[in-house]
Formats: sequence, structure tokens, C-alpha cells
Amino acid sequence: MRSSSQRSSSDSAGATYLRKEEALTRLRAVAREARRRDPRLLRVILFGSLAKARATPRSDADLVIVLREGAPRRMDRIPALLDLFRESPLPLDLHPYTLEEWEGSLARKEPLPLLACREGMDLLAEGE
Repeated sequence: MRSSSQRSSSDSAGATYLRKEEALTRLRAVAREARRRDPRLLRVILFGSLAKARATPRSDADLVIVLREGAPRRMDRIPALLDLFRESPLPLDLHPYTLEEWEGSLARKEPLPLLACREGMDLLAEGE
């Protein structure tokens, strides 16, 4: 099924284009609704190809999700987060952190958090 964030170039060509601005608008709305439903959400940072304008119709949305608190293992947080973000216009690649883990990862200069901070956009920030 084609997302409404994508469109075909024509019915015969079969090429599909990603409507980046529409996808970003919808992702921001989904992130805000997720925070409304779960106030533990502090940040939702989009990074990767969509944030860097290199996305294709096959791209997913790479998201760092920073929570006040969460299950001890990151992988155990993912099912509930997928439920919160079920209205996403794109497939998701989730990277959940508690605030303590996030700050520690940044202090240790771990690559993924540094990349997300350098090139990412916080979908919950008002000015983004």
C-alpha cells in the first residue's frame, strides 16, 4: 500500500516519489500525539536520510526517542513505542534511550547520539 506521503510519477511509469515536507509534517503530528499519550517522551529526534534530504520512497524514519524512564533493556521499550507511533507515514527505525542513557552516551561521545545531534531535528521542538 502506498503512503499518502508518496506519489506516483504516472500510473504507467511506476516510479514513486517521497513527499518529504508532507512526511515531516505528519511525523511531527505523530510525535506530538505520542507525547500527549505518554508524557515520559522528552525528545523525538529524526536523523538519517530523511533529515538530510536524501530520502527515497524506500527510506524509513530513523528516530531517537528520549524518555524520562523506561524498561531496563532498550529492546523491551520498542513494542510500546511502535504502538505510540503506529500512525507514522513511514516505516520506523527506533533508538530508545532514557534521559540518563542519552546523557551518558553523549558524554562518552558514542557515534549514533552524536550523529543524531549533529544532523537531526527534534520533532517535538516548536521552532523546527
